[in-house]
Amino acid sequence: MLEDKTENIRKYLSSHSYLNLAISYRDKPYASTMKYVAEEFSLYFAMFKSSHTANILLQNNFVACTIDDHNVEEFIQIVGEAVLMDSKEERKKAGNILKKIYSNIMFWMYSDDVLFYKLCPYRIKYTLGGKNYKSVKEFGESFELVIKNL
Repeated sequence: MLEDKTENIRKYLSSHSYLNLAISYRDKPYASTMKYVAEEFSLYFAMFKSSHTANILLQNNFVACTIDDHNVEEFIQIVGEAVLMDSKEERKKAGNILKKIYSNIMFWMYSDDVLFYKLCPYRIKYTLGGKNYKSVKEFGESFELVIKNL
């Protein structure tokens, strides 16, 4: 049964391409939406170094995110760490993964203006909603996969 739920998480992550990232620095929260590619439970994304999100992540890389279709029928919530992939080898790996969604990624790999991140989840909460949203009892079920204890 555990294997079925983790497989559902893998399928959901690989079948979606946008995440809503929540970050914070000095008690000032911020959220942004970005494209990603999943590899197992890790999510890869890139952004320009000059962006507000990049500046915050360089100060505090502890993040939360949701992946959803803007409804409560099925969604994922993640808490984890956005790890900067800075070495030449890491950037190449991220670029090869992200070329699935970005045609110009090979140029970005050699640019100092672009940062590559790997979101390493600590916890993934997968929720599958029920059919009757008027009753909390029938809302659905949630499963939490703990990858790393906080």
